[in-house]
Amino acid sequence: MIVFAGIELNPDTRGLCESLQGMLKTRTAGSFPRRENLHVTLAYFGEVDDAKLGEIQKILEETPFPRNELLFTRIGLFEGGKGDHIVLLARAQDTLLAYREELMKQFGEKWIYTDPKPFRPHVTLVRAKKKKVDCSGIHFEPVSSPVEQVVLFRSYEQSGKRIYEPLSSYRAG
Repeated sequence: MIVFAGIELNPDTRGLCESLQGMLKTRTAGSFPRRENLHVTLAYFGEVDDAKLGEIQKILEETPFPRNELLFTRIGLFEGGKGDHIVLLARAQDTLLAYREELMKQFGEKWIYTDPKPFRPHVTLVRAKKKKVDCSGIHFEPVSSPVEQVVLFRSYEQSGKRIYEPLSSYRAG
């Protein structure tokens, strides 16, 4: 099964994302994640078996997770193969960055694969079908979102829709 650890968004941040998606729909075609799938990915593991899943859950359970906050401040572009990913970028507190670094260290020690890309906290708003989408003129007030838990998700497709099913969650201490 495909698994990732992520941070769910509070209602204000989800609302901002939906508003931004509405503006972006007038500028580009693409794949717009549904409201319930909006999140910030902490670690992407890809395909894992039950044994690795158990190890991932144990590490998440045993690693102290501090209360945090993400400040969503601006729209950004990540280059994709056929089109850009338009994202809502966030600033993370040092404690969240240190927590993620510790997780990556522990996953590495257990030979658990994680996506090697640098951590840039963001929410994907659209996987656009074109490059260089003009996002100028899209303005918003920065939104702060508390980070109170990490969720381990399973990702799969059902009836043509991407589903992110929570497997377990880990509350901040």
